[in-house]
Amino acid sequence: MPASQASVGLPDPPPVGRGCTLAAGALRAGTGPTGRRTIVDLSRATWRKSSRSGGNGCVEVAFVGGKIAVRDSKDKSGPALTFTPHEWDAFVGGVRDGEFDRP
Repeated sequence: MPASQASVGLPDPPPVGRGCTLAAGALRAGTGPTGRRTIVDLSRATWRKSSRSGGNGCVEVAFVGGKIAVRDSKDKSGPALTFTPHEWDAFVGGVRDGEFDRP
């Protein structure tokens, strides 16, 4: 682990793909496009939730530090996923194209 991350006590991100993040507190560690870890400070993020989410909970999205963060609205202090703009655009395009619709 690079010394800069050891000094802030961040764990290694889980090996589930680029952009996935999981860390304690307001800082989230993720893997950037170069394969190097990046730190995104979510303490000042403005989280948005869909007006269609209803009372059952949903995901919230924040645009911060050139990244897009997503978290579970029922677990605001829990883990967040971060994505690059390119990854986010690919996801949103897939949603619009019906790629994730149930069979």
